[in-house]
Amino acid sequence: MKKKIVLTLGIISIIIFASGITYSIFNSNASLTTTDQNIAKFIFDAKEVSNINLPLQNLLPGESNRHLFQVSSIEENTSSEVDISYQIIIKTYHFIPLEINLYQEIDEDKILVLTCDETYSRNDANELVCNAPINRLLRAESNLHEYSLEILFPTEYNDEIYTGLVDYISLEIKSWQEI
Repeated sequence: MKKKIVLTLGIISIIIFASGITYSIFNSNASLTTTDQNIAKFIFDAKEVSNINLPLQNLLPGESNRHLFQVSSIEENTSSEVDISYQIIIKTYHFIPLEINLYQEIDEDKILVLTCDETYSRNDANELVCNAPINRLLRAESNLHEYSLEILFPTEYNDEIYTGLVDYISLEIKSWQEI
């Protein structure tokens, strides 16, 4: 008799416990029509201060090019409502022994972000891929980050073997929302 009572109570408690979990898993009340629901704006803009055209065919030993650009979380009078992370990626075949330096310009200071050289790895397409550290644009601030990409063809490579080499530099900016 005692075993029947314990077994019955055990079965009843399992049924009550299991139905409570099942009920809580499958029963949910959510109203998607409240007035305080807003979707945050994601604004990310890479603006050119000067036209970023990276011609390398006319770059001679001893010459350099400087290209300016900006990264911003502001578009006209609207700013991003979320924190944004971004990364600048430089890709090149690096057939021509160029010195490629990326600087962040803050006020009058130039801070070296990366030097794209053979210390970085190559991808499957044999491109040298240079990844800058990840940077952030905070939603609470007006963000405008200024950069310069400086390309120098050192004088010591003034040799005929570098004549006619074809190379390119690709500047890519990836961005994503911070969670």
